[in-house]
Amino acid sequence: SASEELTLRGPRVVNRLFYRLMTGLLRRPILSWFQLTPVNAGVVPRTGAGLVLANHAALFDPIWLYVMLHRPVYFAATEDLFRQPLLARVIRWFGAFPKRKNATGDVGAMRSIFRLLKNGCLVGIYPEGMRTWDGTNGPIIPGIARLIRKLQVPVYTCRTEGSYLAQPRWASRYRRIPMRGVFSRLYAGDAIPADEARIVADIAAALHNPDYELSVEPALNRKKGLAVNVTRLLYRCPSCGTLEGLKIVLPHTTNRIECSSCFSAWVVNAESRLAETDENGQPEGEWVTLADMYARIREMPLVPIRPVTRL
Repeated sequence: SASEELTLRGPRVVNRLFYRLMTGLLRRPILSWFQLTPVNAGVVPRTGAGLVLANHAALFDPIWLYVMLHRPVYFAATEDLFRQPLLARVIRWFGAFPKRKNATGDVGAMRSIFRLLKNGCLVGIYPEGMRTWDGTNGPIIPGIARLIRKLQVPVYTCRTEGSYLAQPRWASRYRRIPMRGVFSRLYAGDAIPADEARIVADIAAALHNPDYELSVEPALNRKKGLAVNVTRLLYRCPSCGTLEGLKIVLPHTTNRIECSSCFSAWVVNAESRLAETDENGQPEGEWVTLADMYARIREMPLVPIRPVTRL
């Protein structure tokens, strides 16, 4: 429809009133409440065209990046968000512009990026394409390297450390865990490598998510609800392989999940690690990262949902 085409068209200038509100009134409260510390943010200049690439672990990632820098950032966001009129208006104020699932194959998104960079803007891209479910980095979209070589503008990276632990994609609520946004300059505009494989490797190294290497305050492990919705990711029992066999143990203060088939049980902590528990609900095994547990489940052989009837 005509209204939908209008909603999905290219970028608009960031709303000045909204930007002043974000930077003047909300920057300090947001940084304080989320316990977010910018590191080396000054490496990104306050003027001039550039790309900033960031890891994507939490829903609030664009807001965090926005308040850590002292200039507007124009984000490529999935076009589905622009089909909701109220949300579309807000993210337009934010500087977002629509893209398809594969931004590097989207002519409209490419035109938007070129136009913004030509006007000296800073464009934000999440080169993994989507938020991580298990806390590990996703593969870098190969087309990003080709785009960087074509644009020939400075490239910066922002690795947000602790964001997955603070807000796992599967979790029901935010956890107040200290975070850092670490900025660096990946390439100067006149020093883009010709080797696209190297560019992809450099981006992956710069954005490597270290959350499973971090430690959190022990008191956070006593928070309730740490296991809620973890079964969205752990869709099979790691012990017996039963599909959708894991259930949350009530009350939520136990932070435990249990298999309804083999009755194996695990406790989940604030570091997104799991350990098997004894009959009293106390951890007795080694702590395993959620990513390793998820990998174990994916390696299990597929089983038919219904028994196969032999003729």
